[in-house]
Amino acid sequence: MKEMRTRKNAGNLAFSITLDSMENTTLDFVAPDETTFHYWTDGINALLGQEMTSKQKKEDFDTLLSMEIKLRLLDTEGVDISKDPPPIPEDPENYDFCFES
Repeated sequence: MKEMRTRKNAGNLAFSITLDSMENTTLDFVAPDETTFHYWTDGINALLGQEMTSKQKKEDFDTLLSMEIKLRLLDTEGVDISKDPPPIPEDPENYDFCFES
């Protein structure tokens, strides 16, 4: 993939991808809404190793950072947080589950 160009025209949320393998060939996309547009463009930017630019990415990053800070504060209050993941339980004898009410 050569590049991605974004356009926001008259309510349309569109972008085009130019391919390296085919000259003057583009794939044109139009998202149905702004949220979908940001998901698509953030995903393509991530695959290209570029910075994700949406507001949602910033909000998600801030949420994760806030959780990490809270977890570190728990550790300072005497709650031991293991560095190792919990053990994975063994598989059941069968997967024929039946729940009766």
